[in-house]
Amino acid sequence: MDYVNSHSAEEIAKTSQPQFQETPLDKLTIIGGREVAAWHLHQLYTNPPGQSKPGGFLLI
Repeated sequence: MDYVNSHSAEEIAKTSQPQFQETPLDKLTIIGGREVAAWHLHQLYTNPPGQSKPGGFLLI
């Protein structure tokens, strides 16, 4: 995930485009951006700031 965290959705789309030759780059960019956002959201919910153990929710 280091690559995803350090590159834009367009850069990720360009890198993955050979695997999806039938899909236009602009569509891959949109899809890639959604996937990156979903990954970050998943990380937030499984590892909330201030929590010592991953996999749960921080109670406030």
